[in-house]
Amino acid sequence: MIVEKSILRLHSSLCADLGFELSQATLAALVQDHPQDVEQLTQAIFRAEALDPDLADRHFYRQVRDKIRQAITST
Repeated sequence: MIVEKSILRLHSSLCADLGFELSQATLAALVQDHPQDVEQLTQAIFRAEALDPDLADRHFYRQVRDKIRQAITST
């Protein structure tokens, strides 16, 4: 289960390591109403960055998905 603490930790990791810059409004929306699995959250974060997850570089997509998985499992 994804919790607020996981999403906040994820935000820091995505910004520092992969250059994502989620706005505070986007972050708040993800905390309030987030997908319940890693794949859906990965896609939601790509879309929040105005990126199409289906067109993303597969290596980069996996990096983001792995960061999400790590943030969620280290709760």
